[in-house]
Amino acid sequence: MIIGLLLFRGQACESTGSACADRSPVGRGRSLVARLREKLPHLSYERVILPALIRLEEQGVVALVQTRTGDPMAEILREGVTHVELRVPV
Repeated sequence: MIIGLLLFRGQACESTGSACADRSPVGRGRSLVARLREKLPHLSYERVILPALIRLEEQGVVALVQTRTGDPMAEILREGVTHVELRVPV
C-alpha cells in the first residue's frame, strides 16, 4: 500500500536523469527504484519492497524495468531493476 501510494502520487519520481531519456519520462508513470528506496529506508529492498513490486507486476499494475546484462538468471532474480512503470491509469 505504501509503495503504491509513493509510486502513484509521484513522490518516488526523479525529475532528471540521463537514464530516463531513452524511454518514457520519469514522473509520468515512471519512477526510479533508487528514489523509492530513499523514501522507504526502514524497509528492506530485497525482503519487502522488491517482492511487493513483483506482486504489482504480476497483477498488471506496474512493469519492472531491468538493466540488460544478458544473464538469464539476473532477469529471473530481478537483479538490476532500475525503474517501475505504471501500466494502469491513475
